Amino acid sequence: MRSRVILFCLLVGLGYCTFLYAYPYVVQMGFELKIGKERNRLIHSKLPSPSTPDTPNPDFIYSLVFYDLSNGDLRLTGKIPDRLDYFSIAFYQSNTFFYQLLKSQDFKEGRFEVILSEMHNTKSLGNVKNVVSPSKTGTIIFRYLCKSQGDINYISEMQKKSFLTLVRNDD
Repeated sequence: MRSRVILFCLLVGLGYCTFLYAYPYVVQMGFELKIGKERNRLIHSKLPSPSTPDTPNPDFIYSLVFYDLSNGDLRLTGKIPDRLDYFSIAFYQSNTFFYQLLKSQDFKEGRFEVILSEMHNTKSLGNVKNVVSPSKTGTIIFRYLCKSQGDINYISEMQKKSFLTLVRNDD
């Protein structure tokens, strides 16, 4: 009887540990299925309106990228919205773990330029921010704080001025 109790506890413990390990990956896969699974493409959220109240935070407008560094680094460039109180770029691993946050204050001259590289690729890039990814795949989320109805069109224009390009590792 005692060995059955020990076996049961071991199986429950193993199941719990498996759940803790696998759950973030399942969440990421579900997120990709809901949004779209295309890699290395900038995706913009719908602009807020009375008919789209189901955003994670209605005060923010989002853009995101599901990235894959298998074919090279990614270069993110764009204009920083100077009229907004908050703008950020957040980087997440494939298991949804956060690893880097860049805010508008981290950049100069009203523009951002970031190279996203794998762990082994840490070359010096001058004034360009180099973000080192702990995984080949993951997610980048751009957040724009929208405090008034007038900010919506402004943010939409800023989103159109953001670009993502693949930089081949052999370049």
